[in-house]
Amino acid sequence: RESRPHGPLQCLFGMYGTEYLFHRHFRDSPCRTENPADADLFFVPSYFKCIEVLNYVEHFDKDEREADRLFQQTFDYVRGAGLWFDRHDGSDHIFLFSWGR
Repeated sequence: RESRPHGPLQCLFGMYGTEYLFHRHFRDSPCRTENPADADLFFVPSYFKCIEVLNYVEHFDKDEREADRLFQQTFDYVRGAGLWFDRHDGSDHIFLFSWGR
């Protein structure tokens, strides 16, 4: 019998693992800058689908549109966090969507 990961470890595998892998890749990248004025692109770390899957497995939240709600909250936060989103109308911000909807 194949052992499947449970809880947060589920987010390290399959298509949901991309949320973690991309975040780690850009966090550790030599091209990363701490100065937003020097940045060409902004990666917005997100775990929308991972959180939705964990909540589904653990029955925390029955809302089927949770990933959409989490994205909207993150988007609103990024837009209000400073002038960097508006600099290029958000075209230089990368949001990762790791689910097939």
